[in-house]
Formats: sequence, structure tokens, C-alpha cells
Amino acid sequence: MKNDTSDTELRFGNICVKMNRPPGKFLVEIDGVKLSGCRAALGFDGVEMPLTSWEVIEQDSCEIVFETKHGPGAWRLSFKKRLFPGNVEGLAIVLSGKARASARKMELLPLVVPRIESDHLVVNGRGSGGCRIVSFPAGTEKDFEAGFACVVTVKGKHMLFANPMTQAHASKFSGKIRPTAIEDLRASTVVEFAEKGVAYESEPVLLCAGADGHRLMVAWAESQKSPVQFKEQPAGWNSWDYYRWTITEDEVFANAEFIKSDPVLSRHIKYITIDDGWQYCYGEWDANPLFPSGMGKVAKKLLKMGFEPGIWMAPTVIEPQCRIAQWDTDMLAMGESGAPCLAYECMRRLGFVLDPTRASVQKWLYDLYARYRKMGYSYFKVDFIWQTLRARRFYRNDVPRARMMEMIMRPIRKAVGDAHILGCYYHDGPNIYADSMRMASDIHAKWESAKNSAVSIATRFAMHKRMWVNDPDFVVCRCPATSGDPDLNRLKPSIVYIKPEDKDSFGPSGNDRTEGLASMKYEEAKVLLALVVISGGAVNLSDKVNLLNKKGVDLLRRVVSAEKGQAGVPLDLFRSRYPGVWLQKRGKGCRVLLVNWKAEPRELVFNLRASGINSSRVKDFWSGKPVAVKSGRIVANVPAHGCLLADIE
Repeated sequence: MKNDTSDTELRFGNICVKMNRPPGKFLVEIDGVKLSGCRAALGFDGVEMPLTSWEVIEQDSCEIVFETKHGPGAWRLSFKKRLFPGNVEGLAIVLSGKARASARKMELLPLVVPRIESDHLVVNGRGSGGCRIVSFPAGTEKDFEAGFACVVTVKGKHMLFANPMTQAHASKFSGKIRPTAIEDLRASTVVEFAEKGVAYESEPVLLCAGADGHRLMVAWAESQKSPVQFKEQPAGWNSWDYYRWTITEDEVFANAEFIKSDPVLSRHIKYITIDDGWQYCYGEWDANPLFPSGMGKVAKKLLKMGFEPGIWMAPTVIEPQCRIAQWDTDMLAMGESGAPCLAYECMRRLGFVLDPTRASVQKWLYDLYARYRKMGYSYFKVDFIWQTLRARRFYRNDVPRARMMEMIMRPIRKAVGDAHILGCYYHDGPNIYADSMRMASDIHAKWESAKNSAVSIATRFAMHKRMWVNDPDFVVCRCPATSGDPDLNRLKPSIVYIKPEDKDSFGPSGNDRTEGLASMKYEEAKVLLALVVISGGAVNLSDKVNLLNKKGVDLLRRVVSAEKGQAGVPLDLFRSRYPGVWLQKRGKGCRVLLVNWKAEPRELVFNLRASGINSSRVKDFWSGKPVAVKSGRIVANVPAHGCLLADIE
């Protein structure tokens, strides 16, 4: 049916959609949260074209569809009621149509919001880490970019903006941070090598709103739930954070022997994972001289000791000295020139990336992982595959970019069978390939790591055991108070960022690049470990455990032997920049974490009754001593950069 130029409005439940025609702008309101002056648009090779003159072509009680034939082709904009798990009402917005011309890059923008006066913003990054929390009024904050989800708080209510985790074409949310508002919030889907006359559609923009922001995040995570039944993951040890590229065969076994001989660690630590540094180079996955026995014999020895061997690989990265880069360049993804390009970069280390659209590459990936599975490795840390998307051209450019992670992971999963896969720095695709997923950026023995980790763990609490087992990265406690290691800060990995022309060694954030990685204090170490416990996720040690003192070993024993709980809920997620009030369900009780992010001691209070907890049996996680409860409240004097982690029966 064809309408006149009057406004069109559709209401269902607590949702209202109103199209103003002309000028083609619309309003979305969900549970009292309004997005006014919204518009849809298209981008062709960097040139944005507004879509206007919308006419209603379909309408029923749950959906309204508009169409425009003005501008760059015929396009439809649909608004459809969406019921999320937990009976949360929401909306799905999709822009679809056929372009009148081909484009190297076409951007579909089903939702552009000019301005949202905001109290708070929670941003989910696309890969491991990358999460942010912004409190308004904001200072000199950078603009934001979110992968899959973000939550905006407006006058005490929250609106979730989300996309499906499994996508065809990569989508994102972005916006500009202003002192009191978010401006130009965009939901976009990018189509590479769009062809004239071919039908395309944006990834659905999923919206829901309400007074309970945690409920919205859980509802979305439930809607993306993996069919995989995730098992409880045993603890492990990983070589990376302490050793990095200095790891040797002897050092792996020195740590394994210490763990085996410890009465507590030996009962709980199952995996011994050899991280980056064992191989000749990226792309040549054979042992270097630091592992003279070879990786097969290393695996056999670890198995004989009672451990399950694990190994790290960045399977799609090919360093220039690798034989593939010299002889088989057809296996490499390309730049805009159509020639192989150095798309990978990390720590100033460069590499080509494999082209997953080639059958030869998928076979190579399968053969690589099948070989190491046959050696006895049963834990595989798969890293850096997201950097594949930094290449510009592939053998098959018709393959949507967001499907390429699946093309990489499918042969790997087939090769390793039921072995454990830890995914790093990729979250795209159906959640059927990785058992656990890194959801925080790299952790070091630094206070800054605890702060960054808190943001990622909080932002992704709802994903745990719905999409995968959350892996908050390493458990590290080494510091002057917990280790007698004379080489505690001998490693200085950040010196690679110092350029010949630099006048000093300081980075943009003021950090000294000549510093080591172990600067935290004892109370700060307890915060870092407490966040791992409260996450409910994977536990992987990464210290040189045989050089920890009694205090350090005691911390690790308590973490690895702790009763596993569900993902802790950050109760102050929507009012704090660094969440510091957490509640975790466990067994027949629960666990509370209160973090003092300040540089001076503070009195922190937790109201048990307000959280539905009537017990007064509370004990300190670290000491086992009783914690006083007065009038249904925990009142604790917490040291600077310290915490109270308490078990409640």
C-alpha cells in the first residue's frame, strides 16, 4: 500500500516506532528511552548518501516495513518486534536492498542517532579486551567503537544496542563522546566488493531497554547461546607472561615439577601450556633450539608427569622468513595492490596472513593441528586469527569478511577433535569451535592490568557459559612481596616501541617503556586474583612458580582450589568506571568482592539484605577469618588498591 506524506506510527507493547515523512527521520522509543531524529543511510566508497522518501509497504501488529526508490537503488527499512529470552521485549531494525552500482566498500546504516543525552556507556570490544566504560559528564574521552553490543544509560534506564554474534558482513556500533552526550551513534554493516544488482542486508540492529541493565545483557547473551555444553575447566599453567620469548624446555619442566610436588597445586592444575617462543618462526611450527627434544617428546614427558600438554600457535600468521612466504605466496592474503602484504603487526613484529578462502590453506591448517594432536597435545591456544581481516583482498572476495573466522576455525576443530580450544582475539562466528575465549586484554603483574581486566570481565559477565567459558587471562601474583626472583623485572618487552629519534623512553600514556612487567604491590596482586575468582572463568597461572615465596604460593593455592562460582555480576556496572561491587553465586552460598580503586584506604559497605542474602556467616577468602556483619551489612576497611573477597555460606 502507498501512503501520503503524513507521519506513520506503530506501537506494540512498550515499543513505539514513528516515521516522519518528509524528511524521512524516525523515532524509536522502548520503555521510555527515546531515540529521536534517527535516520538510515548508505555509504559507497566513503561517500554517505541519505535515504529519504520512505513509504509503508507492509504493516501488521509486529512489523512495519518502509521502502524508498529514491537515490542509490531500491531499499527497505524494517522494524520488527523481537522477544528476547526472559520475556524481554525488543526491536530488530534491518536495512536491505539492491545497489544500482558496484562498490569496493558499501556501508549499510540502518540506524544513525544524532544525539543521546547519557549518564553512562558500557562498550563491548570486538576481540579480547577493547572494552570501555564511560561515565558522564565525560572528560577528554576518545570516540568509541563497539563490537556486537553496547549499553547506554539515560536517566536511570538502559538501552542495549546489539548485533548477532554470527554475522555475514562485519557490523559495529560507533559514536562520538561529548561532555554530556553521545553524538552520531551509528549501527553499520560493511560489505566488501559489493556488486550491482545483488541483494544485501545489514546485520539486524537489536534494541531493548529497561530499568535493569544486567537483565538486558543476559537476555541478549541467552539469545546468542551456543549449543555446546561447556564443561568445568581445570586450572593450568602457561609460560607467556613471565617468560615470553625466552621460554625453554628446561624452564617448562622446572615449573611442571614444582607444581607436581606441591600438595595443593598438583591436585588442581591439569594443563601445562607452552606459549609463544617454542617455534622457529610464525608459519614454521617446529621446535627451535630452546626445545632440543622436539615438541613430541615434550608432550610425552608432560603426559607421563600426569599433565595434559597445551600449545600456543598463531596459525594464520606467516613471517617473512617462513618458507610459505618465500615459495607459496599464492597462500597469502593480499593488499589493495593484489599482491601479498604484511597485514600482521604486534610488538613491532610483522607478518603476512594466510588466505582462508583457499582450499590449500584450510588443508594446511588441518594438517598442522592434526600433527600436534597426534603428538598428544590436548589444549590449543589459537591466537591472532582476527588479523587475517587486516588484509584487503582474498582469493575469493565474494566471501563475507565475518565468515572468515569460521573458515579458519572449522578445519582446526575438525583436526583436534574433542581437545580444548582457547580462542584469542576473535569473537566472530558461531560459538561452536572454541571451548573458552579470552575476554580480557593481556594481563601483566601491574595495577593497570587489574583495572583493565575489571572492565572486560564486567562487560562480558553475561557471555560466560552461554557463548563459551570466559577466560580472564592469566593469574599472576609475582611482585617484591611474593617472589625472591632476582630477574623479576629483567624482561623489558616495551623497548621495541622506542624509536631512534625519541628523546626519552616514555610512551603516550606516560609509561616508561624500559620498565619490567612486575610493578604491582601485594594488595594489588590480591585484587587481580580476586577478579579471576569472581569471573567464574578459566584459571591459568603464568608466574615462575618455583621462585615464588610462601606468600605467593599461598595466594595461588587459594585461587586454584576455590569453589567455582557462576559469573560474578558487577552490581555497579552502570554507575562506575571501574566496577568494584560484585556478587557471585556459588554452590549453596555466594561470594562478594569489594574493590577499593582509590590510592587511599576506604570504608566499603555491602548491604546483604538488599541483595536478598540473610546469612551472617561470612569469611575472608584470603585468610579464612570471619568477617563482621552488622545490621545485615558488611562494613570493611579496605586498604589502598585493595579488596575484600568474602565467601558467604
